[in-house]
Amino acid sequence: MSSDTEPRPQAGPPRASEDAPTTAIPRPTGPWTPSPVVLGPPRGPHGPQPMWQGRPPLWSVPPAGLGTAAPMPTPPARSGMRAGWVVIAIVAAIAAVALIGTVAANRTMTVTGSVTIYGMYGAVSPGSSCSNTAVTGMPVTIHDAAGDLVGTATLTGYGTARNTWSSYSYGYADSCQYAFTMSDVAASDHYLVKSGRSNGDGVGFTREEIESNGAHITLR
Repeated sequence: MSSDTEPRPQAGPPRASEDAPTTAIPRPTGPWTPSPVVLGPPRGPHGPQPMWQGRPPLWSVPPAGLGTAAPMPTPPARSGMRAGWVVIAIVAAIAAVALIGTVAANRTMTVTGSVTIYGMYGAVSPGSSCSNTAVTGMPVTIHDAAGDLVGTATLTGYGTARNTWSSYSYGYADSCQYAFTMSDVAASDHYLVKSGRSNGDGVGFTREEIESNGAHITLR
């Protein structure tokens, strides 16, 4: 049985005690700005881990064509190219000189000439045919500037009458001219042509003289 003087429970929230201190709540005075949040790399069992594993995210790779352009190759220096062409020109010139020297060394020529021998039997007009069996087979030799034998020929013994020394009266022929031909004579600047055992070491000719007029010698 309860008494009318016993305190009864109050409904609703408890009222603040009149003796409890009150604290003022600060009010914002300007626009509200959220505090920045800094996210660090996730931590693993051995310390901080990279933000990604394996391939980087697509947003970190620049699209094709927008990355750093590859450097252009540097062209070779023109001075080096010029030096190379100079070397090639020098080598070509040396090769050309060597080739010309080889061709000149291996060059051959055909030598034509005659041997005119004094003496004629009877009254023979110049330009007529003549012969002498003693001349048949007589050798004709040609040597180059070094003294090497470079060509030989033999006389046939049949030739053409000539009035070489005007020894006979009435203009008759006093000699007979015998022609010869030598093939494949090695090229040289100077030659000595000799027939039989006469005219010493031979008669000298230049290559130009032989090419222009032939090699003509006389024996008396």
